[in-house]
Amino acid sequence: MNKKLLLELIWWIATIIIVVLFILPIYNTVGDKYIFYVQNIFFIVLFITFTRYIFLLKYTFLENNKKVKVALVFIPIVLFFYAMDSLFDFQDYIDQQEHIGMLSHLTPDRAMEISKYIKYQFLFFGTGGMMVIFMLPIKMIVSVWKQVNRGTS
Repeated sequence: MNKKLLLELIWWIATIIIVVLFILPIYNTVGDKYIFYVQNIFFIVLFITFTRYIFLLKYTFLENNKKVKVALVFIPIVLFFYAMDSLFDFQDYIDQQEHIGMLSHLTPDRAMEISKYIKYQFLFFGTGGMMVIFMLPIKMIVSVWKQVNRGTS
């Protein structure tokens, strides 16, 4: 197996482990009452994967694949709209104080603790995801530019 593909597989396994580590406390405490599992997982995967492609591109299978790099210039446009909508929906949900209903079975201290955890980790990965959505196309354009103009003066 190609070393870069093996490294990609290892990174995806690490990403899955990180997703589980961040989502498991929410699931164990709140269960099915938390309605943002899909968006939360999306932001965690987006943040880790795009950050990895921005900083470790030469160690991925994308290093010499111009077609995928060009696609990664345009795919973030679609992801931006979904991410923006998800971030707005979560913030609106938090502002409406509806999260208290899903935490009513907990003691007040534990409810406040898990509420802060949910809010801070979602906003961390959400805003981080939004930032890498803007940074990845720039990195891909520069990478394709260097690949096309390699050896020219």
